[in-house]
Amino acid sequence: MNRFFATTCLLLAAAIPPLAIGQGVEEIRAEWQKLRSYPTLECGQYVLLAPDDYSYTESTRPADPELAAKLSELAHRAADLGEAALAIRLATEAVVADPDCEPARLALGYEKHDGRWLTSYGARMAGRGLEWNSSYGWIDPEDLPRYEAGERPYRRRWVSKEIDAEKHSNIAQGWQIRTDHFNVTTNHSLEAGVALAGKLEQLHQVWLSLFADFAIDDGELRNRFEKHRVPGVRSRPYQVVYHRTQDEYNQELVARQPRIAETIGIYFDFQREAHFFFSEEYATDPTLYHESVHQLFQESDGARRDPGLKDNFWAVEGVATMFESLRQRRSDDGVVYFTIGTPEAGRLASARRRLLEEGYRVPLGDLVTLGKRDLQGRSDLVPLYSQMAGLATFCMQSPDHRPHFVEYLQQIYAHRAEPATLSTLMGRTYADLDGQYREFLLQLAE
Repeated sequence: MNRFFATTCLLLAAAIPPLAIGQGVEEIRAEWQKLRSYPTLECGQYVLLAPDDYSYTESTRPADPELAAKLSELAHRAADLGEAALAIRLATEAVVADPDCEPARLALGYEKHDGRWLTSYGARMAGRGLEWNSSYGWIDPEDLPRYEAGERPYRRRWVSKEIDAEKHSNIAQGWQIRTDHFNVTTNHSLEAGVALAGKLEQLHQVWLSLFADFAIDDGELRNRFEKHRVPGVRSRPYQVVYHRTQDEYNQELVARQPRIAETIGIYFDFQREAHFFFSEEYATDPTLYHESVHQLFQESDGARRDPGLKDNFWAVEGVATMFESLRQRRSDDGVVYFTIGTPEAGRLASARRRLLEEGYRVPLGDLVTLGKRDLQGRSDLVPLYSQMAGLATFCMQSPDHRPHFVEYLQQIYAHRAEPATLSTLMGRTYADLDGQYREFLLQLAE
């Protein structure tokens, strides 16, 4: 390991004056801006994926070790200042620049196995002689021809694809697809379950890049970037159930949620399960991202159940609704990346139209007083959800507001938030924030 990338103890950040920390972060962001190969969006963010088994990146871009080293150094500097999300994003971009950038790979939790950088679970599977296949999941590569010929392993023997489907036709006996963070159960098909599991791992990368300050505490951040110790495989992965049809989804869940037929996806926080169904009729990705983000926040360490029950529930829904704007892209040279919070995706355009053209708004000072039942019982949920998505996008777009908004979410999920919390954290009255939000939308409209 090149000692140039070794970091000083993160605990020293506590002794740095806040102004100095702020200046240090701005300097890092300015240097990052100079190194970026993509432009800054007027509204929204680019989020890159570290190339691995789940990202399906087939880049033809030549590796740039010099750029990767600069980005990795910035990542370690950000970690020194306790800036987890910035550190994770910079480390990710370092391995995009050079997939063999060792300091960044180690900080992100990858392990080298037979010359390949693998995730923790991937390394465990590799130790069993298995590789991730984008169609069939973890398989022995020598068995691939049998899979492609329509055979499937079932109870230590090979059977036809049709017999395998019959054996897994009931959701209780569905296929189980395990990845680093998720366990997907499905009775649709092995291939559909594997595709969903890969998509969820991509979502997890995006979410962590944006909300590492929520999910990673100072101790873990220090371990990642200073000692290269990263939490291993989740002992209890996120449970996701993928039903074959909407009818089966409704029948399975109606006892838990009488209005299940009105949904195309749902997360049950007390059971810690997300449920979806295969559909060619609906555009299901926005709901998949929305409900899965609820799951990622809710099942983070330190999160308590029923966040926002008494007040501040808007932010719980607003940040999940913001993720409905998530879109996967692929560059001409094969690099997979995402955009989020752009005006043409999700509900931001509706939020802009309703406020600027129709005059619809719920003042933020009123919105923060609404708990879960208060909010869900309103008759204006459709326009209100657009406003909540717009507010979350506004908060995440502003470098000044973003860290306070993430801290606000932490306090909501820890049951420590009160109606005045967001105003206090941001150092602004709610009337001021309403004005800034309106100006944000006006600028988009120009």
